[in-house]
Amino acid sequence: MILKAMAKMILQEHAYRPITGKVLCLGPQEICMSPDEVDEFLKDVPNLQPRSESKVEPAMHPGYYRADYFFSRFTTEDLESLDVDETPSATFVHDLNNPIPDHLCNQYDFIVDGGTFDHLFNLGIALDNVTKMLKPGGRVFQYNAASNYLGKAYVMFGPNLFYDYYTLNGFRDCKVYIARETLREANAPWEVFYLPNGHTKGLNCEKRKMVIVIAEKGHEGQGGALPVQGPYRLGDLVDEFDGFEKITQESERPILWGTIDPDIKITGNVKAVKHAQKLAEDGGFSFKKLFRKKTAKDVNRSIKVKPDMYVGNF
Repeated sequence: MILKAMAKMILQEHAYRPITGKVLCLGPQEICMSPDEVDEFLKDVPNLQPRSESKVEPAMHPGYYRADYFFSRFTTEDLESLDVDETPSATFVHDLNNPIPDHLCNQYDFIVDGGTFDHLFNLGIALDNVTKMLKPGGRVFQYNAASNYLGKAYVMFGPNLFYDYYTLNGFRDCKVYIARETLREANAPWEVFYLPNGHTKGLNCEKRKMVIVIAEKGHEGQGGALPVQGPYRLGDLVDEFDGFEKITQESERPILWGTIDPDIKITGNVKAVKHAQKLAEDGGFSFKKLFRKKTAKDVNRSIKVKPDMYVGNF
């Protein structure tokens, strides 16, 4: 499901680098906005020129509509969707627990996982499937359960699972966030926190949370590399991972930035958060702009672990 908060994030990624080409949804996606509400929503997006002609899809059930209209207003009319069984909305059928057939490899420019992975069992295969289906330079946007979804999902994810997998498999970039609910309503705002290295221990609480990932495939990656979690990574495994991580830290992709709620307790380095806010107001900021040292002697030095950082409500 494409919540309004997630739609805002997708549009920020589109502003950084337009979403073009073939787009695939993992599971036919619905959105909690009618076509008229989508049009009104897009009016508030800076520098976006929505396409003038788009297909209007009927409501799937009251209050929920197929996401095709949302994507067609700024990306493509030919949104494809994969499902585990034959449904009217599915372009083709495949169970992501099993390896994809060869004809699906290197086919997609943008993949959307709107809460499909937390219903899967063979996660290593599913992650490899996404990697293989993406073209070099292709991107995946994912959000899945992180906590307090008992009975609704098979698994709830630690955010470093995605960060470690995509980093080790040669992705150019992997940005990971935790979104924390404010109200138990579909289009209520979510408090969002950026995790510079995919790790957090400071956001545990009774609220429902989701992990959000934006990752960009490199030229070589075809999956298959399984990470060892950080505390148990020793010797050569540390050196190997650090080498890949330096690549992701060179990305110019802006960190997502929402509306700052002054009542939210700032987590992370207060000075860094204020610096981030200034950079965001000036037109966006990347990991490198925020954390990189500027002296020549620090260019090749590993960046120290940074705490999670509140980046606004979406």
